[in-house]
Order: sequence, then C-alpha cells, then structure tokens
Amino acid sequence: MRKWAVFSVSVACLLFLSSCTGATSQSTKAQMPPPPTSPPVVVPTIGPVPASCPVSTPKLHTISPHIATVVGQTPVWATWGPTSIYHEELMLPPGRPPTNYDPANGWEVRKIIWEVGPHYTQPISIHGHDLSDHAPVLIQLGDTPSPNAVLNPHHPDHPVSVVGDGWAEWGSYLIVPRAGCYTLEVSWSKGQWAMTFAFGA
Repeated sequence: MRKWAVFSVSVACLLFLSSCTGATSQSTKAQMPPPPTSPPVVVPTIGPVPASCPVSTPKLHTISPHIATVVGQTPVWATWGPTSIYHEELMLPPGRPPTNYDPANGWEVRKIIWEVGPHYTQPISIHGHDLSDHAPVLIQLGDTPSPNAVLNPHHPDHPVSVVGDGWAEWGSYLIVPRAGCYTLEVSWSKGQWAMTFAFGA
C-alpha cells in the first residue's frame, strides 16, 4: 500500500510540473513582442516624359539569333528595343510600389545585356547624365549601381556569352533619379557611341 501511495504521489507531481511547464511556455509565447514591420515605400510623384527630348531612333542590328536586336557598333553592343522612350511601370496590384522603383537609387529604366567582341580585350567605359542638369545615370553591373561603369572583357559577369566563343557578356540596369531626358555614352580606346532616351510617367 505504501508503494502505491508513493507511486501515486510521484505521478501527481509529474503531472503538476508538466502543467506548470506548459503554462509557462504559453505565457512566454504570449509575452513575445510581434516581429517588426518594414515601413511602407514612399514612391515620389514622377513627371511626364519631356516632350522636347531629342531621343535617338534606334538603329537595330542582329548579331546572333540567340539574343534580341542590339544597338552600337563593334566591339560593344547593347540590347535596346525599338524605342528610346520609357515609362513608369504600373502599380500591380494597386497600392504597391511600381516594380521598377528602387527607393535607394531611383527608377530602373530598363535592363540591358552587353556583348563585347569578338576577341576584344580592352576596357569599355559607360556613363550618362540628364541633358538639363547633368544628374548622373546609374549603371548597375552586379549589386552596386555606379555613375561610371566599366566592362572588363577579362571579367564578364555572365559565365558565357550567348553569342559564342570570343565574346564577353554582362547584364545591367539603367537607373535614373526622375523623369527627364538622358544620354548614355559608351567609349573605348578607338571609338564611342551614344544614345539619348527619355523617361517619365
């Protein structure tokens, strides 16, 4: 009988401790603060596309069936598209920031694929600015946008070029601070080319 009483007391103690532990755990969970929420993205109002901007008419070339048409000249080419006028993207769904707005840097105008070749090994410089006040165009190669980008054929950021052997390839974004009329200039040791484009609502 004494053994049974001791066993009963032990079981009762275990049940009591278990209930206390569960209550303590639930109490701790209830007292944990909610995770912090990110502040809403404030999207600035963007002006219209400048009506007087002398945008370039793209002269499109086909350098490979494996890439879209490009602008430029040997040795550096860039995907561009049939127009030099770009617009703010719509908010989808309504109430969310446009998909091409970067709060840290500005508006991502378009993605560009750069092709350098064939067998060209010298660095190529890219920079641009607003024609009215010289605010810089940022070129994002990799993670960090820069007003002065360099394509080094010895260090492309794509492992292979879709054009083929002897070519180097990069992906990039053009970023501008606001609506405006901009020029993008590409230069190397023996030449250069430029495109003028507009951006706005």
